[in-house]
Order: sequence, then C-alpha cells, then structure tokens
Amino acid sequence: MLNYSIKDFIYELNHFLNYRKDLFPAEGGILDIEAFQRPERTIDPDFLKGEDLWKEEYHFFHSLLDLDQMYRFDGVSPYKFHRSYPSPRSLYPLKLLIRPAGSKKLYCKNQFTEEIEEYTFSTNSYNCHEVIIIYNSKVYPEFYINIKKSLLILELGHLLYNIHMLIEPYSSKVSLKIMDQYVSLGIYDEEENLKRFRLDDDFHSILLKRTSGTFRNGLTPLLRYNDHQLIYDQFIEYLKICTEAASDFFKLDVKDVIGLYIMSNSNGIYFDLYNYFEREKIASKVRYMELNRMYPYIHFRGVNFLITFSIKHKALLENEISRIILLIGFICQASALFFTNKDMFSRPLKSFSMELMEKQLNLNSGAESLHYLLAAGYSRD
Repeated sequence: MLNYSIKDFIYELNHFLNYRKDLFPAEGGILDIEAFQRPERTIDPDFLKGEDLWKEEYHFFHSLLDLDQMYRFDGVSPYKFHRSYPSPRSLYPLKLLIRPAGSKKLYCKNQFTEEIEEYTFSTNSYNCHEVIIIYNSKVYPEFYINIKKSLLILELGHLLYNIHMLIEPYSSKVSLKIMDQYVSLGIYDEEENLKRFRLDDDFHSILLKRTSGTFRNGLTPLLRYNDHQLIYDQFIEYLKICTEAASDFFKLDVKDVIGLYIMSNSNGIYFDLYNYFEREKIASKVRYMELNRMYPYIHFRGVNFLITFSIKHKALLENEISRIILLIGFICQASALFFTNKDMFSRPLKSFSMELMEKQLNLNSGAESLHYLLAAGYSRD
C-alpha cells in the first residue's frame, strides 16, 4: 500500500481528469492490523519510569507517542477529533509504535485510557530506537477509493515532520525505510542526547492550536491584511529552512522532484503567483472566483494564501515515488504549523479540479502534475 508506483500515479491522474476510472486497478495490499488490537499487556505510564529500557529516555518516548494522540476536540465541526496533524474527515488511519534500542517489544499509547500497550513485532532487536507507523486503510469511505493511497502517504508525511521536530534539536541521525505495510524510522542517539530530552512548550502549543477551519456550511474566511506582506516574506524565508530539512530527511533534492507555488491574495479579488524554486513572480493573476470553481467548499475571496505542490514527471522515473509524496506531506505540515503560529487556519486539499487549477497556474502539464494544496487564512469563528 505504501509503495506508490507510476501505475498508481496514472490511475489517480485519470480519476482527477475524469477519464476512465477502471483503467488501472489500485495496487497494494491492506494491512491486517488485528495483531495490534490486543496488546500482550497494558502498563501504567508511571511504571515505565523504572524500567531500564525506558527510564533514561522516558520523556522522549512519551512525547513521540503523544504525537498520535487526540490533541483537541472541536465542537463546531462534524469532524471533532484532531491529532497533531490533519487527516481527511478526521479518519486517522495511522498508528505509531516505538521500539526502544535493544528491545524486542513495541509500545504504543491507548488514546482513550492513555495506558501504554505492549506488543511483540519480531524477534529482532536493534541498536537504535525505532518508530514504526502502521495503518488501516479500511477506514476510508468508498468515495476515497481512487486517492486513498495518496491520502495515506501524505498524512504519514505530516506525522514524520512532527517527529523530525522532536528529534532535530538533539542531533540524532535517522534512517527511513518505506515498506509496503509500514514505515520504519531508526533514530540513532550515539551521543545519548535524548536522555536530556524535554518537549519544547512552544512547539506543543502550536500543535494544540492547529486547525483546518470550520466545516459548518463551508469555509468562508475573513480576509485580513494585518501584516499580510510581512507574513508572506517570513513564509518565503521559512520555506528555505523546511525544504532543506526535507531534502536531508528524505535524501532527495527537493527542487528536482516537486514544484512549489505560492498564491497570495493581493486585494480580495486577485491572487499573485510566485514560483518558489525559480524565485520569480508569475505575470498572470488568478481571480478568487476561479479558485471557487476549482474547490467549491471554500470561499477563496477571504483566503490569504494558497500553497500548491506538484510532482515533476521526470522524478517519477528516477526516484521512489512514495518518498516524494511523503516529502510533500512533510513540507505541507511545516507550512501548516507556520500559519498556525500566525493564528491562521490551514486546510490541506486533495480532492480538487486538477484541470482548472493547472490552467490557473499556467503549469506545463507535460512536465509536472499538481498533487496537493494548502489554503491558509483567518477563520470567522
């Protein structure tokens, strides 16, 4: 399921362009997660403070597991439950487990009782801490069948960014393995810096505040120009940091595999276009009404920014495609948290009219295809 192929890419492209939907079958098996429904034992978190494999990195392990917990309940939306990253309709098919270095056991946190659950995954143990993320694609409703593989991998990229933010200050090396049924992230703490781990309060508060905006009667944001240009300039500078981090994390040259375009609402009618990697403004402007046609569930007149991600076709032949989609989710999560820090909502968009959007961007559709969007602005609620 996580091995995204060119066949999957063409299948999804056909869905978006309203061609034959049965041209290619979707690849990949569905993970049977029954083995992770019944833990071998449940443990009071305080008990683990005394266990050798946990006690010195106790705060680090708990902060990792908390990334996959319910962070917020939203009373004005039918999709009430929110973790540290977005998920379509709050479905959250991912499950995060950790294996401390030297252990043969996996641990996760029960999101309702907050008890630690223990499982045996294999007989092997490793000299690094390991994060294993599994999934249950059965949670997706039928209308997501054509894009659920992309949705799953993008969501995983969002979560990987949050993990990166926990470990980055401690200079730990990581190794990423993408299997068909799970992702493994090895964390090497050779200098034992993680024994000093403490969760950054500012980062935690941003995760708590992250919101995709109201879902009641569609999203009609309130356009504000307070510090609009300043926020835009700061975001352009911020992208340099997070694209470099993504290149290092995924071992890809970002500008060679994706396109990144920023649309800024200049006057409530038109959006200016900026090609981030080419460092140039695009002469044409986009009317908000065209964006409303592209995605009718947001009134774009009040949206401040629209970030668009494309995949370059030549990269499909030269790279592991799943890694490229993970990278897009990673940068999108970084962008979402940037706007959260400015008290703005940030809503990722996947089900949009690709044809209309590529036309507005004047995209060379022979060289690249749109894959993901992020809308940001101020909610009226």
